[in-house]
Amino acid sequence: MDNSTQLQTPSQSNIYERVTKQIIQSMVRTGQIPWRQTWVTRENKPLFYNPVTKTKYKLLNRLLLGEPGEYVSFKQAKDHGGKIKPGSKGKLVTYWSDFIPAKDKKLKEELEAKGEDWSYLKKWTLKHYYVFNLNDIEGFKLKLRNETAEFGETVESENPVDLADLIADGYKTDKGVKLEISGALAPGYNPDEDLVTMPQKDNFMYEEDFYASLFEQFAHSTAREDRCNRKKEYEALRENEITNKELLISDICSSMILASAGIDRKESTDQLKAQIQKWVEAMENDFRLIISASRKAEDAAELIMGKYNPN
Repeated sequence: MDNSTQLQTPSQSNIYERVTKQIIQSMVRTGQIPWRQTWVTRENKPLFYNPVTKTKYKLLNRLLLGEPGEYVSFKQAKDHGGKIKPGSKGKLVTYWSDFIPAKDKKLKEELEAKGEDWSYLKKWTLKHYYVFNLNDIEGFKLKLRNETAEFGETVESENPVDLADLIADGYKTDKGVKLEISGALAPGYNPDEDLVTMPQKDNFMYEEDFYASLFEQFAHSTAREDRCNRKKEYEALRENEITNKELLISDICSSMILASAGIDRKESTDQLKAQIQKWVEAMENDFRLIISASRKAEDAAELIMGKYNPN
């Protein structure tokens, strides 16, 4: 990212706190859980999109941006003849940047000289910059490029449940996870058998609840080393425990898949309030929680959706 797009840089701990508090404030203000909003493509273009780089914004940035649209940095706007309208404010977005710690630089040079792998020495840090909605930019005229952006296979289905079934069947076939729908009292995932167990659909008040629970369990199955490799969370699952982070990962992952399939969750006001309170408290206790979980949930959702990923 171009450094000219950055404003005053907060400390590393402050950027985590700032991002988390912004998401919490949005939840409290709107009474909604932002990752349960609709994130699908329209006219073969993601709802949160950079027309200059022809890329979609990652999940965490969609939560920060809030309003769907096309967003560019100040420099990108300027490079394409744009001028920010008076009074317009940029919105914070983040990205991950790798670096080699000072103590490891000599070792990196030694390994590099020997032609050996040094990538394991990399550490990652969260950085930020600001973007503007194209509606807040005058005179922006995109310089045409030759390359064409691709956003995955478009699947036509009038029935969202049919698409949800396609996603589920595709994941089982591609990754080998087993699914048993029987008389189970509650949804569950057995890591040792790589088996998801689900009650019959009739046991759920709404059909949508069945798919929400199914994709939450599929999300847990992605913790395996040969899938998304969430070691700490996977070991906890094997001990019949679920960490707060894993619960959030599964919630976000399931929500992304449901939204992509066009399935709306049916929740009462009381249920929604309780969910918001639970996640607000969890995020207030750990400013890194939503940042880490959103990244891992996006990886899990992309793995499960495979070719049916519209984003």
